[in-house]
Amino acid sequence: MTNAQVPAFEPEELSHLHALRRAAAEIFNSTVIRAGGDIGVSISARTGEPVSISRRGHDSERFRSFMIALRRTYAQNDGANFLRSLNILSKWCEERRPHLKRLRDSYLAVLRSKEIEIDGMGHEAIFEAWLYGSVFHDDDAELRKRWEGISGNPLIGAVANMIVESTAVQLAHYVLALDDIIAEVLGEEPLPQLEENQSGSRPADPLPAAFVRATVRPHRQRGTLWIDFTNEGEGEARNVTLDAFKPLNDGDEDVLISGEAERKFPVPKLRPRESVSLMAAPTMGSPTEFEVVVAWDDPSGQRRREDFRIDLLAV
Repeated sequence: MTNAQVPAFEPEELSHLHALRRAAAEIFNSTVIRAGGDIGVSISARTGEPVSISRRGHDSERFRSFMIALRRTYAQNDGANFLRSLNILSKWCEERRPHLKRLRDSYLAVLRSKEIEIDGMGHEAIFEAWLYGSVFHDDDAELRKRWEGISGNPLIGAVANMIVESTAVQLAHYVLALDDIIAEVLGEEPLPQLEENQSGSRPADPLPAAFVRATVRPHRQRGTLWIDFTNEGEGEARNVTLDAFKPLNDGDEDVLISGEAERKFPVPKLRPRESVSLMAAPTMGSPTEFEVVVAWDDPSGQRRREDFRIDLLAV
């Protein structure tokens, strides 16, 4: 690409893109990425003996050094922030927007994952508790207390560390994928490609993510509402299940039409922007606020789970 083809970025925008490139180079050259490694937890139990727990992962000092660079791409107020750099490219590179959106969706899907939960916390909350409550102290007493509570239990602490390392490595690969695009747009030399044995291959074109959201809209019949479950992602959601529909305030009457949820769920597949709807008929004696939990299989094969709070009176 010649300089004439480079978009007319503002100086501040160009500074952000170069900041991400510098952070990506540090991530690429880190031992965590170059050497790769297995991440997991092993448990050994024998009758009458204490349970043995061991964690497989990266050396703590090497991982911390790696996280110094990755943190710059994660922190919202840093010039190397991943999402800010992605937004800059989306602003100027219209033809790349579908690819950039898939990259964003995949990056956020890693953070939104609730494949493993600890005390109701998904992967993002656990990752931030470690990041800001254990390693990089940001005077956040709540996060420090949260991480101390997690790490105080040997088994839970080992699982939490596994989640932190796995999340970090996945985010790093998306940072490297974005760096490839920035290099191409700026006409600069890209970083070398990782070998297959180096923390997995880089996602040059990540699978589009699915994201199923629960919302409420009026029904044409007065006093009746629709609760919509819509796939707002770019990928197909399969095996969509309604795992919980729990009232959050007082009331002893059902709002859903009897048997409708059982008839409509699970949904074999929801294509992008497709919906399945349940009819709700609230009364004076029924709850109005609910916790709704939806789960689905992403195109990558990973099971996703999201919690929503809906208010039937807010429509």
